[in-house]
Amino acid sequence: MTSSSVGGWIGGLCYPCLVSETPLSDRISALLERPCNEAFSAFAFAFLEATVGVEALGLPEGLENGEKYEVGADADVRLPRVESPDGHPRLRACADPAAFTLAFPETKLTALMTGRQLLDLALRDDTLDGVLVCSARTSHSVPITRNDAVQLLGAVLKPKRPWWRLW
Repeated sequence: MTSSSVGGWIGGLCYPCLVSETPLSDRISALLERPCNEAFSAFAFAFLEATVGVEALGLPEGLENGEKYEVGADADVRLPRVESPDGHPRLRACADPAAFTLAFPETKLTALMTGRQLLDLALRDDTLDGVLVCSARTSHSVPITRNDAVQLLGAVLKPKRPWWRLW
């Protein structure tokens, strides 16, 4: 684990603590070391607020590094699907983007977004089963399924209409 030391105060006493440069990847490792509901919840809620890297296709040329670009309805920007180890189609998220690009330079991350934004995008496509989150520390990944995403976002899936019933 790569970390840096910072100080903190508790009841007037100074103590050193460690701040990881790969917090989301650390959560992935903790989940893989001890798979349980608590570890998955800690990972999933950290993912919602984390900034993740994606390989966005169709971005306009000439964007400066760090420049914000808002995708409109007429834009042809898309995120490629990946097949996760269980065979389900998902969007790929790269945890801890700065560390990820150093560890896996062959992966060209072209955009950053929050985990919440990415889950929201995944839920808009009925053919996707969520997101596959790849660690920056190891060659491991953890899926967040469609059902997990719905629960995390508090969203309600639209019921599919039976073909024989008019609403």
